[in-house]
Amino acid sequence: MEYAQIWKPVLKIVFSSTLDTVEWNSRLVRGDPVAEVARLKALAGRSIGVGGLVLASTLASAGLIDEYRFYYVPILLGSGKAAFSQIQDRVTSTG
Repeated sequence: MEYAQIWKPVLKIVFSSTLDTVEWNSRLVRGDPVAEVARLKALAGRSIGVGGLVLASTLASAGLIDEYRFYYVPILLGSGKAAFSQIQDRVTSTG
């Protein structure tokens, strides 16, 4: 099975202020990601996965991340972004 086939049926939420449309069973959200993720977490059921350092930093600062799983994909670019560089305050464990 092609790896992408696993993700096609999964609902994806894309936070963007520049996109007009999204595909592949995705929903575009232009509003506040903190408010939307808090609303989704209040629903019973499934886990939420987050991709993107800026979004993850924003959600971590708001205390919305319960578990961290880091995936390293080695790509040689010559420079990059520091993980969670957007976090201003120390994030502490609640559990």
